[in-house]
Amino acid sequence: MNNLISYLIPLSLTLLIETPLAAVLERNKKFILSVILVNIITNPAANAIARTWPQTFFATSWAIPTMEIIIVLIEWGMLAFLYRKKYLFLFFFSLLVNGLSYLTGLLIFN
Repeated sequence: MNNLISYLIPLSLTLLIETPLAAVLERNKKFILSVILVNIITNPAANAIARTWPQTFFATSWAIPTMEIIIVLIEWGMLAFLYRKKYLFLFFFSLLVNGLSYLTGLLIFN
């Protein structure tokens, strides 16, 4: 149960940040649901990777930024597939909300 909570806390934080931004920036139900679905897939996966990769990799200064860039690109691709329009907007949306989620997590958990 404790392990499940350790995945639900970051996912909840991400959804609390990204979903309202999606609603404000693109008032479309399909877009908002796409953002939620994408985060339900990518956030636990990213946390699983961060918890299972060798500590030597995550001890480097470039590991987390690299993983965040990969997540931005994956989420952009998933949103583009699900939403099928405004591709440049989707890239900057993914970059913005993932940056805000990451920085909020740093402020809260560090």
